[in-house]
Amino acid sequence: MGQAKPMRRRPLIALLALALTGCAGDDEQAAKYGETYELGSRTRVEVTFDSRGVEIRGALDLPSTDGPHPAIVWVHGSGDERLDDRSSFYTEHLHPRFAVFVYERSPNPAAALEELAEDVVAAVDAVRAHDEIDRDAVGLMALGVGGWITPLAVTSTSSVSFAVVLSGPAVSVGEENLFEKLTGSLGCAPTGIPDAEIQRRVNAARPSHFDPRPVLGRLDVPVLWLYGALDTRQPVAKDLGVLEALQAEGKEFSTVVFPKANHELLVSETGTCWEGRRGRRVTPGFGPALNGWLRDHVT
Repeated sequence: MGQAKPMRRRPLIALLALALTGCAGDDEQAAKYGETYELGSRTRVEVTFDSRGVEIRGALDLPSTDGPHPAIVWVHGSGDERLDDRSSFYTEHLHPRFAVFVYERSPNPAAALEELAEDVVAAVDAVRAHDEIDRDAVGLMALGVGGWITPLAVTSTSSVSFAVVLSGPAVSVGEENLFEKLTGSLGCAPTGIPDAEIQRRVNAARPSHFDPRPVLGRLDVPVLWLYGALDTRQPVAKDLGVLEALQAEGKEFSTVVFPKANHELLVSETGTCWEGRRGRRVTPGFGPALNGWLRDHVT
């Protein structure tokens, strides 16, 4: 993003705005705004907020134009992600009118999905409290496991107005784990089982452990689901079946499958395992599909 340059005036302005608007609602008390930096054409505001009794550090990147701005809150997938880790690989494709908020994932590796969803809701409240954010246009962007967390968060608050899920599961934990075992993707060692046989076994599997289907059925916001056809960590075909059934019930879900993309939505020829991000690029259709959908669904 370039070298950060401290600015001396904006922290005082941000804190004054927070103090002046503190009586407007509970989420107005949800954040503390710290130092502000110039990052090229954007402005970064350091943010801290509380969730489950723990103070969490985050960063809100604002467009250089006057607000209020629509905003995206990044929902972490698996692994311990820092503020400038995997999220920027995808959020850099967003139209520049969007603010982006990224926070540090819970340090507890055993945190339940429901607990991580609480963190998401607290992060949303922190973003909505900022005076340059459009409170009615705050959404989520999730990758992988974040696709389980997102519906839990959305159904527990009225503050999220849309969501974008990248390679996210619409099936249960057990079904996804079975698919990964059959493909050998976690150890980056393909099993050699034919695709048709893998699909047959996964289709025959019953939901086990956490199953998002009941939660997805309660969603009342538009959601965009983006997948790579060469994903060996996510049973895309079965995911799509679940989502299509929910679409038929009236859910405002949109799906896009990129034919030459893997689980990370990177350009891929085989998709046999995570191929890393160094020197690689997100599939070319990602930005147009993302921003076209946002243009139609976000004010």
